Amino acid sequence: MYEIYPGIYRLENCDYTKLRRSATKTANLFYKKIKSIMTKEDAEKVKKLRIADGNTWRGVAVEMFNEWGEKACWKEIPSNQLAGMALCEVACELLGENWYEEPFYG
Repeated sequence: MYEIYPGIYRLENCDYTKLRRSATKTANLFYKKIKSIMTKEDAEKVKKLRIADGNTWRGVAVEMFNEWGEKACWKEIPSNQLAGMALCEVACELLGENWYEEPFYG
């Protein structure tokens, strides 16, 4: 990775691999922590946020961050996309729905 303009970096192939591995570790951590605290009521709220309200994964993360407060494991970035994806995945599991199908995924 090297800076091409102040604050703007060009990534090389090895950088993408490192980013992917880091994102996977973070997503797995979010998944485990969210799974340990999410209730069926929370899952219903996530479903409403994602489907009825049309929130993105980031939007779901922000709304649940506001709801959970200190319980949220993604405090540094309330709009964390990986947290939003984990919230939706865990919600689907609790509700017996398929995470890989619309309208949750995509």
